[in-house]
Amino acid sequence: IYGVMINAAYGIGSQISGMVSFISSSFNNAIAPQLMAAEGGGSRTRMLSLAELQSKISFLLLAMIGIPTMFEMQKLLELWLVEVPENSMLFGCAFLSMQIVDTLSSGLGTANRAIGNIGIYILVTFTPKLLVLPLSWIILKYSGSLFLVGLLLFMIETMCMLLRIYLFRNVSGFSAREYLKSVILRVIFPAITSIIICVIVFLLVHTDLRIIYTYFFSIIGFIITTYFVTLDKSEKIFVLSIVKKIIEK
Repeated sequence: IYGVMINAAYGIGSQISGMVSFISSSFNNAIAPQLMAAEGGGSRTRMLSLAELQSKISFLLLAMIGIPTMFEMQKLLELWLVEVPENSMLFGCAFLSMQIVDTLSSGLGTANRAIGNIGIYILVTFTPKLLVLPLSWIILKYSGSLFLVGLLLFMIETMCMLLRIYLFRNVSGFSAREYLKSVILRVIFPAITSIIICVIVFLLVHTDLRIIYTYFFSIIGFIITTYFVTLDKSEKIFVLSIVKKIIEK
């Protein structure tokens, strides 16, 4: 079923997703020790606050680059490769979407490791991913639609993200409702702003420089919306301190 061209497209899509997701890993590495220290010091409230911030900033960093990348995926592939394998754009967008959704609960993964309740958490949140291969085989066997396979990957990643939030509901001091309100609902605004800007540029600009306009206006709009809508005062101060530490390294 999986021919050479499909395997190549799958591999390229995975590489693009990995390169873009590297952007948020520096922030995660910077905040994780502070989160662990907060839990170890008995400050559960601060630990949960840092977990929410990690999820929020990880999403923002990845979505800021990932959204315009998905809109300009075909152009990027043409610049990168001499011959673009068929369906590379599909898999690239699918993997990026999965990575972006995954970051929405990434802080809870770090918080869970800090608490030490790892076994059940990993079992429940990663088991659905084992369904990808057999379900993909069934989809390709009976419909041959790679789009449905990409949609399946996205849906399973979304399910895993929601399972992480659900499993964390019994942790003292954690509220799933507050998490959805302070993290997921707050980060929607810059994401929507970026998508709208990308759509406008995509429809109105028809030159070889469109890719530059897409990234420039999308990122500017994303940053402005994030600063004035998504982050509160304390989060702005904390993020700036982390950025300063990363730059000094």
